[in-house]
Amino acid sequence: MTASQKTASRWQLSSWYPRILQGDPGQRAFQTLPPKATTTQLVSEYFGSFNRAVPLFDEATFTRLVDKQFGWNPDENPSWWASLNVVLAISYRERAQKLPDGSEEWQKSMGHIRNALNVIVEFFMCSADLLAVQAMLGLALLFRSTPNPQPLFMFAAAAMRLSQSIGLHRNQTSGLSPSHVEERRRTFWIAFILDADISHRTGRPPVQDVNDFDTPLPSKFPHDGLGILDVHGAHLDYFHLLARFALIQRGLYDRLYTANVQTKATRDLIQELKTSEEDLLGWRTSFAKHYNPQIAFSNASDYHLQHVLRLDFAYHCCYAKLYQLCILARRSMAQAAQGLEDFPALDKVINNILVRSLECARSAIQLIKHVGLFGPCFVWYVYQN
Repeated sequence: MTASQKTASRWQLSSWYPRILQGDPGQRAFQTLPPKATTTQLVSEYFGSFNRAVPLFDEATFTRLVDKQFGWNPDENPSWWASLNVVLAISYRERAQKLPDGSEEWQKSMGHIRNALNVIVEFFMCSADLLAVQAMLGLALLFRSTPNPQPLFMFAAAAMRLSQSIGLHRNQTSGLSPSHVEERRRTFWIAFILDADISHRTGRPPVQDVNDFDTPLPSKFPHDGLGILDVHGAHLDYFHLLARFALIQRGLYDRLYTANVQTKATRDLIQELKTSEEDLLGWRTSFAKHYNPQIAFSNASDYHLQHVLRLDFAYHCCYAKLYQLCILARRSMAQAAQGLEDFPALDKVINNILVRSLECARSAIQLIKHVGLFGPCFVWYVYQN
């Protein structure tokens, strides 16, 4: 057998997917797709709202695939089917939250989620592509705004694994157009953001090793303006700040919440508390340059403020969690008091962090009054912090 035949054989084995296990494209639709005009309008609404803050899909590519969907030869790839239905589900959900009685739109949103779920198993049986990762992330983002976080955990973890399988965690640019490179980077960072947030909030180990990726941070000045939000005339590099905050969450988890924290020396634990606080305060300085909650919510609220508000909440809750580590450090100090010559100085450091973490918790409470402005999904989205 020649080398090329061996390679072909291995490829065929790795793509093994018996026909009897494959889904039938004709049975994917629990809910029929809306007419082309309605679909186009819903897609336009999505790209004009949600995707501007969290740039999951490339609009030009997506629009081209929508046109093909209603042509003579629609794309039957399961990742496209799931992606289209995720976008329709998000748009119907946003419509529902704006209406006094959005029950019909809610049902349509759920129907399109069901459509997307009908092809999920196929993602795990076939070689992944970028749309498969994006669709999985879209489902995770949809379920982040529900009372049940379990689907979020599963879809986010699967999305990160799929992203690794196509190399999104590596800074690959060879043979790719600048727009495609940017789309891959954004997709990876959305996966990383979800992974870090879940890990920090639940105490569960993350999927992505923080020391094993080299994908650059999202641009602070993207060529298409995606990820930049206007907050009362000021431009906030929201997506870049969100990615930086995810790195801080991962740093906190690795330094303060892993199993070996219990065995750390008292001075080491206190130093890592100080480092974590400094990271948070440094990030806050960048965030607060263009955002003040008292000013931001003084007038009629803007759609994109909900994303900023959630990030503000996440910061305060993250900072407030340092309180728990301060208590742990105090206990460690009490056990090693005789061996700590600088006990008063260390105790003062802990006291100062305790005070500031409690202030952050109180500030988070002050933000609650703004949560109801953005509908029930946003309430769950925030309170999962």
